[in-house]
Amino acid sequence: MSDHYAVIGNPIGHSRSPLIHGAFAKTTGQDLEYTAIEGPLDGFAAVVHSFRANGGRGLNVTAPFKLQAFELATDKLERAQLAGAANALKFERDRVFADNFDGVGLVNDIQRNLSVALKGKRVLMLGAGGAARGALLPFLAEQPAELTIANRTVEKAQELARAVGAGSRIVGCGYRDIAGRFDIVVNATSASLKGELPPIAPKVFSTDALAYDLVYGKGLTPFLRLAQNAGVKRLADGVGMLVEQAAEAFVWWRGIRPQTRTLIDKLTVNKTRIAVAGAGYIGLAHIGVAQKSPTCTLSAIVDPAPAATDIAGNAGVPLYASLDELFREDRPDGVVLATPNQLHVEHALHCIA
Repeated sequence: MSDHYAVIGNPIGHSRSPLIHGAFAKTTGQDLEYTAIEGPLDGFAAVVHSFRANGGRGLNVTAPFKLQAFELATDKLERAQLAGAANALKFERDRVFADNFDGVGLVNDIQRNLSVALKGKRVLMLGAGGAARGALLPFLAEQPAELTIANRTVEKAQELARAVGAGSRIVGCGYRDIAGRFDIVVNATSASLKGELPPIAPKVFSTDALAYDLVYGKGLTPFLRLAQNAGVKRLADGVGMLVEQAAEAFVWWRGIRPQTRTLIDKLTVNKTRIAVAGAGYIGLAHIGVAQKSPTCTLSAIVDPAPAATDIAGNAGVPLYASLDELFREDRPDGVVLATPNQLHVEHALHCIA
């Protein structure tokens, strides 16, 4: 009988963890079953207990259950303790072990796959939430010259810096107080999920910087676009971190390390960025198609109507009142003209030309 593992979250239909761990099992010859569980928002512990009772060996944990997973554990490892959250559980007899592999997955992707050493570098971490907290110990273990945590709430960034206790190598500040240029800038905020940009200036990037967005599958996010416009050549999203943290959990559970590079290349899709002009019935249909497409990503909505504000907000993309405004701010790969307004068409032809 195969050992059973799973990922639990809500929602969970988008998760690539079953694909990733299925590939790991195949390439390493491990006999295991890996599934996805959509846990009820008010019944996480009961689902975990049932999973264990039925022979489950371990769980990956994603939003919104990482804090509950941490609290459920009998043995909390150091990385999970600092993050205050767990993204992996391991079950042994009457004990539940909790760890957090997000940070080490990020470090492995940066150093192994992107060939960027952390030692001696100036690192800027945007955000002081769970993603940033989980990354700090693995980052500091690689001996960067300095690690700055910038956050909207200054006190939260400073508190996190003090909690790590690494002396002068780590400081916390507000976005306005970011000083100097950085070799590695990591966006650990949720801004990209909403099509927004952390309030930073292009001058934070050094000449040969790496810009890394933890969000994946969104194409060129506003953060990565800012870096690109600032002349940054090395851009990366979080797909490598996703695979590398999964590999760390796999090693923890099975004692064997899978290869990751081929899988990262397979999951990295350079999506075509599409803007939709018009948020009426026709536009909504095109917006839905773009959001579900494996080869395209919705980059913006163009519509002057007040009702379009909520539509763009729900889609997590910027809203522009006209195509002229869109092309002043951005350059998508294409525009779907989902409007009967001839003026839109004329503006599109003018802007593209």
